[in-house]
This record gives sequence, structure tokens and C-alpha cells, in this order.
Amino acid sequence: MSRTITITAGRQNRQGDEKDFSGPDGTYPVVLIAISDEVTEKSKGINAKSDTWTYRVWTIAMDTGPYEGEVMDIRASSTSTGPKSKQFGLISAFAGETPSTGTDVDLDRLVGRRALAAILTNENDWPYVDKVMALPQAGPRVAEPALVAAPVPVPAPVAQQDADLPF
Repeated sequence: MSRTITITAGRQNRQGDEKDFSGPDGTYPVVLIAISDEVTEKSKGINAKSDTWTYRVWTIAMDTGPYEGEVMDIRASSTSTGPKSKQFGLISAFAGETPSTGTDVDLDRLVGRRALAAILTNENDWPYVDKVMALPQAGPRVAEPALVAAPVPVPAPVAQQDADLPF
């Protein structure tokens, strides 16, 4: 049996010219570019709750800045749909509002929508998406308290996404 290995350049990017995210920890504007069909595979680890798990891969791309177009994947259980699930959080963030109980969501209508993603690095130096949040809505500002000595410049609000929600 051979005791040699060949070092490779690493995993190739997913599709065509897509490049994996290479930036530092931070919060980035992202766009949802794909949601996979359901994938079922054998559960891993000693804490696995069942023999298999079914999930979808949500692929996001950085929307602006020096890492624009770089991509990351988020795996979320496709069977968990309650308000504490990762999938519910992703739907809420990309829809820009929280769906109510009983709502049917057309996932294809979420593709192309924008949100903010908080990206952190794990102990193995791999970036991961910690949380996805809805973009702030444009609208009237709350009045500053009268005791503020000098107004602090506030960045312009992010443009509101169209009202064509997926539900």
C-alpha cells in the first residue's frame, strides 16, 4: 500500500467564474443567487438526532465592495419551518418581513433579493455565515432627542426592495 499523497490546489470554485468568499469577518450586503433542491444525506457526528437529514443549500454572493461576486453557501434544514429555524430566518431576511403561520412561500421568488450577512471565521479559519438579516427599510427617521449637542451624520438608508414578496 502506498504511503504517499499528492497535494492539490484545493476545491475548485463551484460554477464557472464563481469565487469563494475570501474577506475578513464583518457584515456584508449580499444577494441570494440560488436555492438548491432538497438534499438528503446520512447524518454525521455523535450528536446526530437521526440517521439522515434533509436540507437546502442557499447560495449568496457579496453584493458590493472589494469582495463583490464572491459566494458562500448556507445549509438549512428544509423540514424545519418554525420561527426558530434557520430556514425561517433566511426567508424572513430575504423577504424583508416575517411570514405568518400558514403562509406558503415561493422560494424561487426569493432568488435575486438582497439582505445583510454577518460573516465570522470558525476555529479552522473557514468563513461561515453567522446570521442573515433583512436590509433596513427606507422611511421616516425618528426625531433626535432635544439634548443631543450636535447631530451625528447618518448614512443614507438602503433603498427598499420591491414589494413583490414571495408570499
